[in-house]
Amino acid sequence: MENLRRLVAAVAADPTNRDLRKALLEGAVLTKDWAAAVAQLAVISPFQTGEEPSMFYAAVALYESGAGPEARALMEKALPTLKRTPFIDFYAKRILGVGPRK
Repeated sequence: MENLRRLVAAVAADPTNRDLRKALLEGAVLTKDWAAAVAQLAVISPFQTGEEPSMFYAAVALYESGAGPEARALMEKALPTLKRTPFIDFYAKRILGVGPRK
């Protein structure tokens, strides 16, 4: 939680820093602070090519906040480029209904 507080402070000090906002998005998802995660989306969307990890975290935040269709669209775009982990596979299954790659 301390790291998340530091990210919030860093974003407050430099609100136009896209990389800080993406880090805050990730940190908020990992600490299940869905409101803080979703709040970043208004500032950093749309995502660019190469930002698929951030798209994944955005999809998780949207899914957990009840925005299933938006979460699905981001997950579909992000998933093919991500290195699969149990965490990614868990949310891919929940959001898209797909299991781990073999």
